[in-house]
Amino acid sequence: MKPLENHINHLGFLLAILIFFQSCTVYQSQTISLEEASKSNVKSRVESANGKKIRFARIYHEEGDYFGIQRSKGNLIKIKLKADQIKRINPKNKTMTVVASIGIPIAVMAGVVLAVGLSDQGSYWGNSN
Repeated sequence: MKPLENHINHLGFLLAILIFFQSCTVYQSQTISLEEASKSNVKSRVESANGKKIRFARIYHEEGDYFGIQRSKGNLIKIKLKADQIKRINPKNKTMTVVASIGIPIAVMAGVVLAVGLSDQGSYWGNSN
């Protein structure tokens, strides 16, 4: 029964890694303007002139002003953005976010499965080498 318990522990570890990487967001390195950010309607990271980084679910334009929407404990918070106080805006990189959310956990899982397979040397299947 020990080998089965060992495999269950490894499976739990893999599931924890998968859940951890599901919340990963990758941002593009190129900066965009407030207007482009409001038109793209994607998650964005805004860096202020003083270096503070704030993440917004989206940025939109309303009555001549730009606003960022943040989610906090299930509530939506609307924050007014001033162009002169913004150093850069980085939009979400959808492709790399998917790769990071799916590809990295699969690679980690494959590595752990390979390591477990090599360390057990077939003892789970009754082969006692």
